[in-house]
Amino acid sequence: MRALLVAFAVLVFSSPTQAQVLAGDPCPDAQTIIDRLECAQKALAKADADLNRTWKRVLAEHPSGGDRASHRDEIRAAQRAWIKFWDLDCEAASQIGIPKYWELNRIGCQIAHTRARTRALRELYVE
Repeated sequence: MRALLVAFAVLVFSSPTQAQVLAGDPCPDAQTIIDRLECAQKALAKADADLNRTWKRVLAEHPSGGDRASHRDEIRAAQRAWIKFWDLDCEAASQIGIPKYWELNRIGCQIAHTRARTRALRELYVE
C-alpha cells in the first residue's frame, strides 16, 4: 500500500506545500516527489529522535517540588494529550489545499509540531 502511495505521489507532486513552509522546508533542493517524501520522512525521523531524547531527559532529570511519581504521571498525561493533538491537527492540516499535496502537508505538520514540542519540553523541564 505504501509503495502504491509513493508511486501515485510521484505522478502528482511537484512543488513545496504550505506545511513544508511551516516546517522550514527540510527539502529545499528536492526535485521529485520521491525525493521530497524521502527527505521529509528523514527530517521527521530526526525530529522524532530528538523529541524522544528530550523526553527521556525530562523523565530522568526534571526535579519535582512535590510527589515525584505523581508529577511524572501529570507530565505523561500532558504528553499523551499532545500526541492526540498532533494526530488530529496534522490530519486536519493534511487535507488543506490540493489533494495531491496532502501527504506532504501531513509530514510537514508533523515536523513542525514535533520540533515545537521538543523546544517546549526543553524550556519547561530541562534547561
